[in-house]
Amino acid sequence: MAANFIYPNGISIRYGYPHFSSDVPVTVVYIFTLPMAVIPGIYAFMGLAVLRAYRKNLPDHYSYTERISLNWLKWLVISILVLFILLFLLIRFGRQQQIVNTENLFTYVGTALSIYVFIIGYMGMSQESITKKEMPDEKPAEPIPYKKTGLDEISAAQLYQRLLGHMEKEKPYLRDDLSLSILAQQIGVNPNQLSQAINQKSANNFFVFVNTYRVEEVKTKLLDPDLSHLSILGIAYECGFRSKSAFNRIFKTQTGIGPLEYQKQNNKN
Repeated sequence: MAANFIYPNGISIRYGYPHFSSDVPVTVVYIFTLPMAVIPGIYAFMGLAVLRAYRKNLPDHYSYTERISLNWLKWLVISILVLFILLFLLIRFGRQQQIVNTENLFTYVGTALSIYVFIIGYMGMSQESITKKEMPDEKPAEPIPYKKTGLDEISAAQLYQRLLGHMEKEKPYLRDDLSLSILAQQIGVNPNQLSQAINQKSANNFFVFVNTYRVEEVKTKLLDPDLSHLSILGIAYECGFRSKSAFNRIFKTQTGIGPLEYQKQNNKN
């Protein structure tokens, strides 16, 4: 059993958490106990705000988003808040309601936290965006006008022309995991500079820019008689799309009709 420590003014540490005698002012008790309940809530709301900003920034970094799920992080943040509230209530009222013994209180708390840490690790490592070598940049791309990229209008235009040549010749968009970082590495530029060139010269974010090429590739192959043996979904996968739902959504957004309807209309012509 851990040793108990007694401090002046009626405050003591027993079994790993503070106890207060009746002589301790209520204000002092609140100073010690309120942060236990308030701080997790503050961190939870801050975490949700960060996730929202990161989710909004995904199209600037990735040509796909369907496999980058942040919902698990959202629920993780919320569950942390719920867990700490439950543990706080257990510590605060568990003994009074005879739910747990004082001696075993922190055994339960430690067990709950250990299990939770294991769940966090399992969920985190099962996410593709974390386990893959290609990771998102530490900082999001600079917003327009990209004051810190060192790229002026002329340089941005030149870089954009290099990018267009690379897209036409090498067709990097056929790679289904293409990201801003990967494309920038292929061209040999800074990702923020590439992001500036794409946003300013194409008037689109990275996601739309890359998937426009994929849609055009699909449109060409849908009308190619030599590829008539392939299904529409098979062609979509060959052109860099990762899922049927994402492909159908993006194709219809850019063309106004579905891929099957497009194929039927244009084959008649």
